[in-house]
Amino acid sequence: MLYNYIKDSNNFSFGVEDPAHRSKTTIVANTIIPAPEVNKKLEPFDLAVGSGYSSYKEKQIRIANFPAYSVEKTEELVNALKKTIG
Repeated sequence: MLYNYIKDSNNFSFGVEDPAHRSKTTIVANTIIPAPEVNKKLEPFDLAVGSGYSSYKEKQIRIANFPAYSVEKTEELVNALKKTIG
């Protein structure tokens, strides 16, 4: 669900191009909107994503995809991203 959203987004792209090397537990996306701005847009939904590491801190977002998160919560995040960022 998260990778499909990134694939269709005009504002995000894959942080790891090769699907064989993408993590199932932490999704990394390049962003044209600084990561702190993405979180500001998600605040009203009581949602947040992680920033990239080091020099990628503002250029990437990181989304946890652990079994502890329900499908509904992931759908909520994707819908909030679509609504606020596109």
